[in-house]
Amino acid sequence: MKHLKKLTTLTLAIASTMANSQEKMIEKVADKLDETVGITKLYTGFSNTTFNFGASHERREGSIGAEAIIMSSGDNGESDGYGKKDAQLLAGASFIHHLRDDSPADVFLGTGLTVMHHSDLGDTDDDKTTFGPLFQIGADYEFIPRWSLGLEYLTALNWSNDDLAGENSYGFVTLGYQY
Repeated sequence: MKHLKKLTTLTLAIASTMANSQEKMIEKVADKLDETVGITKLYTGFSNTTFNFGASHERREGSIGAEAIIMSSGDNGESDGYGKKDAQLLAGASFIHHLRDDSPADVFLGTGLTVMHHSDLGDTDDDKTTFGPLFQIGADYEFIPRWSLGLEYLTALNWSNDDLAGENSYGFVTLGYQY
């Protein structure tokens, strides 16, 4: 009985310490998020006669940011041949370097990784998934406080499937909100 009491006391002390350190870690993450700026963007554009749209969210501290992006691109309606483009769904994450901090005009470069789901692949009903690097370049201008318009160009490379295009490029007009 004496050992059971000691074991229970030790277990409670360990659990209390773990809860306290977990609470401190959550506070540190919340404080770090308070020090960063959030930027959410909506994307719209055309490539190879198809409509593209998407959204991204970036957390930025100073001139460096981390971004998550999701984008959809439809097929171009061609039934066969060289001009055929498959429908694509892209999800990616990248690091963004803003060339100038605290300015209404923002030019940035980004690099990261992407996963793309390709559907409507010609004569077959097969869908394929590829992955590879993602490169971005763009410019935004804050036209009223917190709101910006911009242009962005993305290139997603395919490193995992030789049957599909090795490069997919997209041009966008963006609408951003900073908070």
